[in-house]
Amino acid sequence: MNDGKTAVFFKCFLLRKTPFMTHFSDFDLPTALHKNLQALNLITPTPIQQEVIPLALGGRDILGTAQTGTGKTLAFALPMVTYLMHNPAAHALVLAPTRELAAQVLASIKPLLKEINGLRSALLIAVNPWASKWPSCGPVPV
Repeated sequence: MNDGKTAVFFKCFLLRKTPFMTHFSDFDLPTALHKNLQALNLITPTPIQQEVIPLALGGRDILGTAQTGTGKTLAFALPMVTYLMHNPAAHALVLAPTRELAAQVLASIKPLLKEINGLRSALLIAVNPWASKWPSCGPVPV
C-alpha cells in the first residue's frame, strides 16, 4: 500500500546531500564537544546520528523516530549544544512527556557540557514549584 508518505520519505532519503559520517570526529563540532565525546568513549555515531546531526548542524528542522537506545538524544543534543556555543545569547528548552524521560535527557546532555563555559542545564518538572529551580539556569530570558 502506498499512501504517498512512504515514497516521500524514500525520495528524501535517497536525495540527501550529506555524506554518512562514520566517526564523531567527522562532524563539524566545536573542539570542546569532540573532547567530551572522546571522554565518554563515544567514537562511532549510530545510524540516526549519522543521518540527523549533519542536517541539524546545517540548520534543518528534524523529525526523527527510532527504537529506544539508538541515540536520538545525542542526535539532537550535539547540534543544539553546538548552536548554543556559537550563539551565547540563545537559550534552549527540551520538553519531555514524563519526568523519567526528562531526567534521562538531562543525564545524557550534562556530560556534553563539561568544561564548556556559559552553558548550564536544569531539570524543571511542572508538578513541582519550578520558580525555585530556575536560578540554576541563570536569568529568565526575555
